Amino acid sequence: MLVSDGAHTYAELKGIETIPPENMISPNAKSEWQKWKQRLEKNETHPTQESTSIHNIQDTVGAVAWADSGGIATGVSRRVP
Repeated sequence: MLVSDGAHTYAELKGIETIPPENMISPNAKSEWQKWKQRLEKNETHPTQESTSIHNIQDTVGAVAWADSGGIATGVSRRVP
């Protein structure tokens, strides 16, 4: 599995067009991440059993798969309260 800088470098070596990662972040996604980050930082300094539940800290998973044959697939999950 390749992620982050390794995935970017691999794509460039294979001649795949890349874009800066910051171009793939919507304003809504950035706002949600900032909320998540603030909750995580708060939990590190004042943890409680309820506030440190993983469901109160993080709720999304994303993936991208690319095949040598040219196919690509993406997916994301999100827990809805």
